[in-house]
Amino acid sequence: MYLGVLAMIAVSQSSDLVPNASSTAPDYFCTWNVQGYMTNYGSPAAMRAGLCEASLFSKGASANWLSFYPKVRGDLLFVMDDSWDIPVNGDSSFYGSLQLDNSRFPSYKGEPALLLGQLVKDVKARGWRGLGGWACAQESPKLFRGNVEGYWRERFEELNQAGLEYLKVDWGNHSGDVKWRHQLEVLAHQVAPNLVVEAAMSRENLKFARTYRTYDVENNIAAPETIRRVAELLTSEDAKGSPTVINAEDEVYIAAALGCAYGVMRHPYAGNLPNGGLDIAFPSNCRDLKHRIDEVTRAVRWHRISPPYAAGLGTTTLSKENLTDVWVFAKSETWTDRMPNEIGTTQAPAIVARGLPLPKVVSAANGLLPFVVAGKDPLGQVAITTVGRAMGRVYETPLAHITLQGGVVGKAIGVFGNYASLTVEFEGNHKVTRVIAQDLAADRSQDITGEVKIDGSRIILSGELIKRVGLSARSRGDKSDPGLVLVASE
Repeated sequence: MYLGVLAMIAVSQSSDLVPNASSTAPDYFCTWNVQGYMTNYGSPAAMRAGLCEASLFSKGASANWLSFYPKVRGDLLFVMDDSWDIPVNGDSSFYGSLQLDNSRFPSYKGEPALLLGQLVKDVKARGWRGLGGWACAQESPKLFRGNVEGYWRERFEELNQAGLEYLKVDWGNHSGDVKWRHQLEVLAHQVAPNLVVEAAMSRENLKFARTYRTYDVENNIAAPETIRRVAELLTSEDAKGSPTVINAEDEVYIAAALGCAYGVMRHPYAGNLPNGGLDIAFPSNCRDLKHRIDEVTRAVRWHRISPPYAAGLGTTTLSKENLTDVWVFAKSETWTDRMPNEIGTTQAPAIVARGLPLPKVVSAANGLLPFVVAGKDPLGQVAITTVGRAMGRVYETPLAHITLQGGVVGKAIGVFGNYASLTVEFEGNHKVTRVIAQDLAADRSQDITGEVKIDGSRIILSGELIKRVGLSARSRGDKSDPGLVLVASE
């Protein structure tokens, strides 16, 4: 909460709406999909072997991963996925060891904590906020001596000494064991209080976890599936009073509006795989997320203004209407075992709102509607996102006239996605006289008062204005949807 207050102070004192100070949100970039890319999504063993010192630091083809996200890497943790702590030979008895493997990182030598600690320093020296790692949900058979608490105290002491800041606890013998995950959370808090232990698999983890990941999705229908999962989590009994920040993985614009953290998976190695095949995680003939890197930049910088907040804060409202997305899969368009021409469908609430009335959404053409998600953080800052639709073999965002209630004069409003128009209705009897806005990827704001229709305590922005401002800092060749922040004043 304190960091959010600082961010809001920065907004109020500067004509630039994005603070210079990096976010401290539990956001990260994860290496799993770039491991898949560099190995042409071969066997899991090949993908695991791809995670090594050379991949992080060398400037060879498909390497130099620490060079990613130059504009916001200071806001992001760099999370090494499966198998940074496993020998290159794949010896499974090391799963759960959480000790940097010297065969993968030959330049690093010494006791486990010192070895990992040097890597932490080197990652930070490349501009990243810190280092995290994937964790198998079990004790390593190689190191375990029968005492679970003692085992994890020792692991956490090493990680604390090394300065590791995040553990993405995934599959393993205890992956679905809520009691075991709770024990990890308690021990980590005692021994390594700066280490965030991420939970997954069971929503019961919302009762205690610091972060909870919504888990793997197929890119083609990932957006509605993520909306569905986040909506179910936020409205579950386990979310009541929950301290947990939900991590919505790579759906960063959805996460930005709903107060969630990011687990970024997309990477800048755009196009097909090195062998010429279609990238099964990010197929270019759907949303082409590898050409939407600016979305990550904008979403991450939004967290400088409005940090993600616990699932137990505020009330989440779902529309009665659902929308269904459909994708007809072709060969190599997904990492799952779908057959060519198989039809994938996902249904989610048409509108989701946290701490706000449901936005009003009216189709601008043909009756088609986008998904719309919105949220109001504990500081009164608001965000809204329109989300495109998968419709057979086409992905697009139907334009709509949208009315958002609950804005606060003088506080930030994040606007993501495409619109026919956006009407913002502010609380209280205020008369808006000035509106400034800024592409979240830009370094300077602009006065858009003369381009906004102002009617007392409400403002109306055209879709073209949102697009012009929200893409004004667009990188060459980037296909991202707009993302901007605005502040209205009396």
